[in-house]
Amino acid sequence: MADPNLSEKQLVITTREQTGWVQAKTTRILGMTPRQNAYRIQALNIEV
Repeated sequence: MADPNLSEKQLVITTREQTGWVQAKTTRILGMTPRQNAYRIQALNIEV
């Protein structure tokens, strides 16, 4: 499902938009834990 042409930031944003910004769904799709997802959002300066 992940497009290799997307940057990591864009991938996280796109996935969150597709899931209605539901963290549990986003983490399942991206294969990461909620803690990893929160770290990525903070590290990539994504406004929630």
